[in-house]
Amino acid sequence: MDSLVPAGTSGTARKRARASTTADSMPSIVRDIARLTLSTASQVRLLKAATLRTYIFPADHPIFVAAKQAGARYSEMAQQRGGQKSLPPPHLAVFSAVLQALIADQQTPPPFAATATTRLAGNAELPRLVPVCKSSKCYDKNKGRLEIALHPQCAEFLEACSRAWIAQGARETSGPAPRGPLERILAEALNRE
Repeated sequence: MDSLVPAGTSGTARKRARASTTADSMPSIVRDIARLTLSTASQVRLLKAATLRTYIFPADHPIFVAAKQAGARYSEMAQQRGGQKSLPPPHLAVFSAVLQALIADQQTPPPFAATATTRLAGNAELPRLVPVCKSSKCYDKNKGRLEIALHPQCAEFLEACSRAWIAQGARETSGPAPRGPLERILAEALNRE
């Protein structure tokens, strides 16, 4: 009868002992978790750069102000409802506010404003067409960030929005974002050891 022990080994097969976690190995585990966290954060920043279009606006720009106010209104409505009723996703409120601000802007060409109005009127399709639209603070207090992703069938529309925003003073960024404050703190702590 053939042996189940792999060739070249002597004796019976044994399971490898698990590494025990002792008090001495905990700092090592924490260090490994910090490294894993930094690695994951780096990968997330890279994926966001590949999937989202990011624009940096002056903090007082009407588009950014509209997005910020829509987020604040959504937050207030969610707190008032206290979980009693569901609300549509917040990114849809932000996207609608951005389009309304774009339509209201006098610099927006009339044909594009009409297209934006049509997109806004098709509220039933918005959840499918707009997976991401969010505004956030920026490293510079005088600027704000708008991150947006639209369904590929809206690529032409997003490109027109992009041209309009850039003409109005926004700047589109490319590549991964720099490390955030928490990532920098973790990296500094790891480098000190």
